[in-house]
Amino acid sequence: MKNSNPRFNFRHCYALLIVLLFSCIGEEPSFIEDDPASLGPRTPPPVRVLQTQCNITGDFTTCSSSEVYRATYSGFSSPSFSWSILSGSGLSISGSSASSTVRLNFTSGFTSGQLLLEVEQGLTVCSKIRVITKDNVPPRPSLISTNENPNGSTNHTICSFDLANSEFFVDPVPGATSYEWRVTPSSGVNYGTSLNFIDYFYAPPGAYSIDVRAVNSCGAGLWSGAGVTVTDCGPSFP
Repeated sequence: MKNSNPRFNFRHCYALLIVLLFSCIGEEPSFIEDDPASLGPRTPPPVRVLQTQCNITGDFTTCSSSEVYRATYSGFSSPSFSWSILSGSGLSISGSSASSTVRLNFTSGFTSGQLLLEVEQGLTVCSKIRVITKDNVPPRPSLISTNENPNGSTNHTICSFDLANSEFFVDPVPGATSYEWRVTPSSGVNYGTSLNFIDYFYAPPGAYSIDVRAVNSCGAGLWSGAGVTVTDCGPSFP
């Protein structure tokens, strides 16, 4: 027998059964979505990173009883500061430790220590550590030398007219910024100095002593000396 309703067919029946089935079990039909893992890795949005720098300026080799250190920085607009001493004895913070500068005091027992600076604004922090050491007066210079005795000696003999051997010198002393020379006795003596050299030495025949010591901002070191005998061995004429 032929179906009298041409619009009714098997497809309509199947759809109706599906609706009835889910209405009975109390669930609504769901649709399968793509698995996120199947879509491959996703690129996160770009993140702006604030580039910051900080540093400590000041004299890190000192023989003073007090020094001021300053914070330098970039990448911050209005940061806060924190100073602290990480290690060492004989050094302490004087006054505020929460400003852009800090003053350290040093006792006679100070040898070395570490200073920490922290610059902070919000979640951004920059830190810097600097080592501070005690400077000392320069060590004693080496033996005084001449061109004739380049290895140094405690006694030298020169002629009163011997220009080649009228120069005296010592090896450069580490940490020295200048040198102090003295000649005893100084009466009638004419000499000139240039750092660790006596450029020329003219003196009447006799016995003299020459001493030299190295100097820096902490003071003068120990003297190094030599005896000098000047003999009358001037030019002879026929």
